[in-house]
Amino acid sequence: MKDDWILFVDDEQEILDAIRRDLRLWLREKEVTAVFVQSAGEALVEIAKNPKPCSVMITDLSMPHIEGPELLKAVTLRWPATVKIALTGAMSPDFVQDFIYTGVFSYIAKPWTKERLTFELERALAQHELKQKEELEHEAFEAWGLSRRTAAEPVPPLEDELFGPEEEADSLEPGPS
Repeated sequence: MKDDWILFVDDEQEILDAIRRDLRLWLREKEVTAVFVQSAGEALVEIAKNPKPCSVMITDLSMPHIEGPELLKAVTLRWPATVKIALTGAMSPDFVQDFIYTGVFSYIAKPWTKERLTFELERALAQHELKQKEELEHEAFEAWGLSRRTAAEPVPPLEDELFGPEEEADSLEPGPS
């Protein structure tokens, strides 16, 4: 987790300070870097200037200028491996509908508990690790000129792969003794 970094976005400095206090020991234990910004614009600049996109982004949904859902959509399109968590004090049906399609992994309601915050971050970091492994597998398959089968593609019968179309599998069955 040494290379992981988490981006926290909230327009209220008091919220960012509270998160920083709640996570100080956890971040040190996990060897995770945390970056705290107060706007969607600052968040996009932070992600873009880093050589590695953030592993996890936690953002408030209600902010001036660019709302959280727009930021979530932008990050999903540009950096799909970043795991996104919504932080909100108002879970209205409109907000739920807005962020359901933005690739949000989870949400944390304000006020949060330290336990809930660390639990969601643990889950998000595990999800990020899984996404990274999938990306590496995909790159390896492409490098070898192979395509991965999807669940919709039928798997050829094993006999076809072992014996070819001319031979039959039952020719290996023992005859009468």
